[in-house]
Amino acid sequence: MYPWLWFWNPQLNLPLSGHVAQQFDLRQLLRTLPSHAGDGAVEGDVVHEVASYGKQIGWLTDVLLDEVKEISTKTAEKGSPLAELRTTRDRIEEIKKRYRPTADSIFKDVQDLQHRDGKQFQQLRKQLLDILQQPAAG
Repeated sequence: MYPWLWFWNPQLNLPLSGHVAQQFDLRQLLRTLPSHAGDGAVEGDVVHEVASYGKQIGWLTDVLLDEVKEISTKTAEKGSPLAELRTTRDRIEEIKKRYRPTADSIFKDVQDLQHRDGKQFQQLRKQLLDILQQPAAG
Protein backbone atom coordinates (compact mmCIF):
# COMPACT_ATOMS: atom_id res chain seq x y z
CA MET A 1 0.00 0.00 0.00
CA TYR A 2 1.33 3.42 -0.93
CA PRO A 3 1.61 6.11 1.74
CA TRP A 4 -0.91 8.90 1.62
CA LEU A 5 0.29 11.63 -0.81
CA TRP A 6 3.13 9.44 -2.06
CA PHE A 7 3.66 11.74 -5.04
CA TRP A 8 4.98 14.40 -2.59
CA ASN A 9 7.75 12.05 -1.50
CA PRO A 10 10.49 12.73 -4.04
CA GLN A 11 13.44 10.42 -4.33
CA LEU A 12 16.79 12.16 -4.70
CA ASN A 13 19.85 10.30 -5.95
CA LEU A 14 23.12 12.20 -5.73
CA PRO A 15 26.27 11.18 -7.60
CA LEU A 16 28.06 8.26 -5.96
CA SER A 17 25.07 7.67 -3.64
CA GLY A 18 24.43 4.19 -5.00
CA HIS A 19 26.62 1.20 -5.73
CA VAL A 20 29.86 2.30 -7.38
CA ALA A 21 31.90 -0.45 -9.03
CA GLN A 22 34.19 1.77 -11.05
CA GLN A 23 37.88 1.88 -10.18
CA PHE A 24 39.52 5.27 -10.24
CA ASP A 25 43.09 5.81 -11.40
CA LEU A 26 44.38 8.69 -9.30
CA ARG A 27 47.16 9.40 -11.77
CA GLN A 28 44.49 10.25 -14.33
CA LEU A 29 42.54 12.40 -11.89
CA LEU A 30 45.55 14.22 -10.49
CA ARG A 31 47.51 14.98 -13.63
CA THR A 32 50.17 17.49 -12.71
CA LEU A 33 51.73 17.74 -16.13
CA PRO A 34 50.40 20.21 -18.66
CA SER A 35 49.66 18.72 -22.06
CA HIS A 36 52.30 20.92 -23.70
CA ALA A 37 55.17 19.76 -21.43
CA GLY A 38 57.35 17.87 -23.91
CA ASP A 39 56.63 14.16 -24.06
CA GLY A 40 53.97 13.69 -21.41
CA ALA A 41 54.60 9.96 -20.97
CA VAL A 42 58.33 10.50 -20.39
CA GLU A 43 57.72 13.43 -18.03
CA GLY A 44 55.14 11.44 -16.08
CA ASP A 45 57.46 8.47 -15.64
CA VAL A 46 60.32 10.75 -14.54
CA VAL A 47 58.16 12.49 -11.95
CA HIS A 48 56.61 9.27 -10.61
CA GLU A 49 59.66 6.98 -10.79
CA VAL A 50 62.75 9.19 -10.40
CA ALA A 51 62.20 12.54 -8.73
CA SER A 52 59.42 15.09 -8.39
CA TYR A 53 59.79 18.57 -9.79
CA GLY A 54 60.25 19.89 -6.26
CA LYS A 55 63.11 17.50 -5.58
CA GLN A 56 64.78 18.40 -8.88
CA ILE A 57 64.46 22.13 -8.18
CA GLY A 58 65.77 21.56 -4.65
CA TRP A 59 68.90 19.89 -6.03
CA LEU A 60 69.47 22.75 -8.46
CA THR A 61 68.96 25.31 -5.68
CA ASP A 62 71.47 23.54 -3.42
CA VAL A 63 74.08 23.32 -6.19
CA LEU A 64 73.60 26.96 -7.17
CA LEU A 65 73.83 28.26 -3.60
CA ASP A 66 76.91 26.12 -2.92
CA GLU A 67 78.61 27.49 -6.02
CA VAL A 68 77.90 31.16 -5.25
CA LYS A 69 78.96 31.17 -1.59
CA GLU A 70 82.02 33.29 -2.36
CA ILE A 71 80.14 35.95 -4.31
CA SER A 72 80.50 39.41 -2.81
CA THR A 73 77.89 40.81 -0.46
CA LYS A 74 76.80 43.30 -3.14
CA THR A 75 75.26 40.47 -5.11
CA ALA A 76 73.67 38.99 -1.99
CA GLU A 77 72.02 42.21 -0.81
CA LYS A 78 68.53 42.05 0.60
CA GLY A 79 65.99 41.90 -2.21
CA SER A 80 68.43 40.50 -4.76
CA PRO A 81 67.45 37.30 -6.55
CA LEU A 82 70.23 35.42 -4.74
CA ALA A 83 68.99 36.60 -1.34
CA GLU A 84 65.42 35.73 -2.31
CA LEU A 85 66.52 32.24 -3.34
CA ARG A 86 68.26 31.72 0.01
CA THR A 87 65.22 32.99 1.90
CA THR A 88 62.91 30.78 -0.11
CA ARG A 89 65.08 27.72 0.50
CA ASP A 90 65.16 28.45 4.25
CA ARG A 91 61.37 28.84 4.38
CA ILE A 92 60.90 25.58 2.47
CA GLU A 93 63.18 23.78 4.95
CA GLU A 94 61.13 25.17 7.86
CA ILE A 95 57.93 23.86 6.27
CA LYS A 96 59.53 20.45 5.69
CA LYS A 97 60.53 20.27 9.37
CA ARG A 98 56.88 20.68 10.37
CA TYR A 99 55.96 17.55 8.43
CA ARG A 100 58.82 15.31 9.55
CA PRO A 101 57.66 12.38 11.64
CA THR A 102 58.34 12.53 15.36
CA ALA A 103 59.43 9.62 17.53
CA ASP A 104 55.89 9.46 18.97
CA SER A 105 54.24 9.29 15.54
CA ILE A 106 56.68 6.60 14.38
CA PHE A 107 56.00 4.60 17.56
CA LYS A 108 52.23 4.83 17.03
CA ASP A 109 52.60 3.77 13.39
CA VAL A 110 54.64 0.73 14.42
CA GLN A 111 52.02 -0.19 17.03
CA ASP A 112 49.27 0.14 14.42
CA LEU A 113 51.24 -2.08 12.06
CA GLN A 114 51.66 -4.68 14.81
CA HIS A 115 47.90 -4.91 15.28
CA ARG A 116 47.02 -4.62 11.60
CA ASP A 117 49.57 -6.83 9.82
CA GLY A 118 51.65 -9.22 11.89
CA LYS A 119 53.77 -10.45 8.98
CA GLN A 120 54.89 -6.97 7.91
CA PHE A 121 55.44 -6.08 11.56
CA GLN A 122 57.82 -9.03 11.97
CA GLN A 123 59.78 -7.92 8.89
CA LEU A 124 60.02 -4.37 10.23
CA ARG A 125 60.94 -5.66 13.69
CA LYS A 126 63.87 -7.61 12.27
CA GLN A 127 65.08 -4.60 10.27
CA LEU A 128 64.79 -2.29 13.28
CA LEU A 129 66.60 -4.73 15.56
CA ASP A 130 69.46 -4.90 13.05
CA ILE A 131 69.71 -1.10 13.08
CA LEU A 132 69.38 -0.78 16.86
CA GLN A 133 72.14 -3.32 17.52
CA GLN A 134 74.66 -1.25 15.55
CA PRO A 135 76.81 1.21 17.52
CA ALA A 136 75.30 4.69 17.72
CA ALA A 137 76.86 7.33 15.49
CA GLY A 138 77.74 10.75 16.77
